[in-house]
Amino acid sequence: MGTNDKGDADVICVKEDSTREDRELTCREQMGQSQPTLHTDRVFKRYLPNNKLRLYIINRDLVVSQGKIDKLLGVIVVEPDYVRDKRVYAQITLTARLSREEEEVMGVKFCNEIPFCFTQLYPPYSHDDQPPAMTPVQEALIRSRGPNAYPFSVEVPAVAPPSIRLRPPQKYNGAPLGTSYEFRAWVAERADQRSDESSTVRMGITVIQRGLPTPRPISKLCEKPGCMTESTATSPVSEEPPAPPTAVVKRRLLLTEGSIRLEARLDRAIYAHGDSISVHVYIANDSHRSVRRIEVLALQHVEVCMFNNGIFKNTVASELEQDNCPLASGSTLTKTYSLRPTEGSPKHWIALEETYTRTGTSLACTVRSSEVNEKDRSPYYAINVSYYVQVKLLTSLMCEKISVKLPFTLIHRGAESEIMTFSTSPREIPGQTPTQGKNDARTHRKVGEINEKKRDPIPDVELIKNIDPKES
Repeated sequence: MGTNDKGDADVICVKEDSTREDRELTCREQMGQSQPTLHTDRVFKRYLPNNKLRLYIINRDLVVSQGKIDKLLGVIVVEPDYVRDKRVYAQITLTARLSREEEEVMGVKFCNEIPFCFTQLYPPYSHDDQPPAMTPVQEALIRSRGPNAYPFSVEVPAVAPPSIRLRPPQKYNGAPLGTSYEFRAWVAERADQRSDESSTVRMGITVIQRGLPTPRPISKLCEKPGCMTESTATSPVSEEPPAPPTAVVKRRLLLTEGSIRLEARLDRAIYAHGDSISVHVYIANDSHRSVRRIEVLALQHVEVCMFNNGIFKNTVASELEQDNCPLASGSTLTKTYSLRPTEGSPKHWIALEETYTRTGTSLACTVRSSEVNEKDRSPYYAINVSYYVQVKLLTSLMCEKISVKLPFTLIHRGAESEIMTFSTSPREIPGQTPTQGKNDARTHRKVGEINEKKRDPIPDVELIKNIDPKES
């Protein structure tokens, strides 16, 4: 296919950068010298083998926030002698693949392709009285590419589910599983004509949910006789920044007097990739039995809406108490556990971030259904991802476990400023000194840079970095 060929070697200098997923190309041609801010903008490029149809996309990652989604902006360059009396159409295709390729037999595919956002790029519609508004990057591309360049903007519906990649527990090298998006532009005579692969330009895009929704309320954590549970996570959602999740449970044991009180809280409600989760635990054993096992877990909850039983849970971080177990009768324990969620070796299907390459994957961010009307929602192709911390106590084999759940939100590393805005000072737990609480808060304010692994030098698409000659 023509979309895998090399780029314009005569005007673009290729430069490898091991800190990015794609190659970084430095464009030395004068692309709008009057715009001094273009040196921070990047443009993704794809074209046909004959170079007669070129596609430039400015924003490859579409961000969903507060029920709105970014428009897909770009420029299409069309050679009139190649198109002639034909037209250039484009659309976005959502691919939902939830089964392995080797399981597809007799031509039956467990893969759904949902096309939407169909539009005509060339010739542009002339019914508008005023030309469409363009960004400075689009204006620079049109000036540099000549009169055959045309800007376009595609409005994506806000109900589009975020891009999620599912990885099975067994080794798999087939087509990516989960939900992914692709932008296609092709040349055809009619809108209903099937696109030809030799005249089609494809480029993968992603839909990312960057909002900061409060964690879902977890009610009925331990709704059983003789158990009293209090949790701040069950409070109604307000406009204020979310408070750190806190849960308290008091359980009377079977065939014994007394009870066990378990308190747990997190230092904040929102975390970024690579952050450590501090879990503050307080246990008061007022029963005649000893606590034999204390376990702190961070779990990922994946819900595939296409299936009735498409729910998977994986432990992404865990810590087992060894020094203070068993906890004798009449004693207390106050301790802070540190968890760092990683994909590890899951036992079930795990949700990962959708990337343009298959290297350097990370856990998927928290994804929840958009707040839209039920009739406009497409729930069958959505994949909801949530996280929570669970603290479990075990006294004996005859008694059930005592546990509490603390939901939290996992977001991208790029929203560090939003994490600081939503973080609040943690509540003091009995037995913890104020100095220790200040040190924990100070530790979480220092967010270091992540050392990214070296990416695959083979790019999926070419990346152009526009540099102002005055500042280069």
